[in-house]
Amino acid sequence: DAQDHLQVSDLGGSSFSLRWEDALGGGDTDFNDLELNVEVTNEPAPLGNTVQGKQFQELLDLSSVAGQQVRAEFLVQGNSQFDNLGGLYKLADASGAVRDSFGALIAPGQEGYTEAALAQSVVQFDENDNGLTVALEGGALYAPYLLADGQDENAYFPFLEAKTDGVDHLRLLGDNTFGFEDLANGGDFSYDDFVFQVNLTSL
Repeated sequence: DAQDHLQVSDLGGSSFSLRWEDALGGGDTDFNDLELNVEVTNEPAPLGNTVQGKQFQELLDLSSVAGQQVRAEFLVQGNSQFDNLGGLYKLADASGAVRDSFGALIAPGQEGYTEAALAQSVVQFDENDNGLTVALEGGALYAPYLLADGQDENAYFPFLEAKTDGVDHLRLLGDNTFGFEDLANGGDFSYDDFVFQVNLTSL
């Protein structure tokens, strides 16, 4: 389709408007099918997001604040018939490996990973825990997880090797914001069944 489907307008003050026409052949050329305003900013990125969006890593990276405590506030919402539980677990490294009770490393996909990962959980919550605040240890990597309907056998992690159905159940929806699909084999791929954002502040 040779038609232009995007209009860009300078709104001034480092702001731009992006407007799309979604129909083939130019449609009605009203460019109001999708509109997005974008602003360029020098505001620093929030704590925790340094590895997010890189190689699809849906992790919280607190390595920059080693030796400090970090206040974590959880904003939680759910859109599911399941009684889901979400949480964070501490990683041994960025590959997703965790340490078991004997100190041995277990990688995603290896036998015992789910049990070892959940043993490293530092917080667990449901959709009624909106506003929950906990203290996290700086200098560590944390990964989000979901227990669909609260069941350990329905645990979903960010690492494909750890997914028993081979489907990615997690999407990064924004800085430190994670959305889960809670049905096996991907369900409707909505990734809004359990969503939580983590606001991090170094203490």
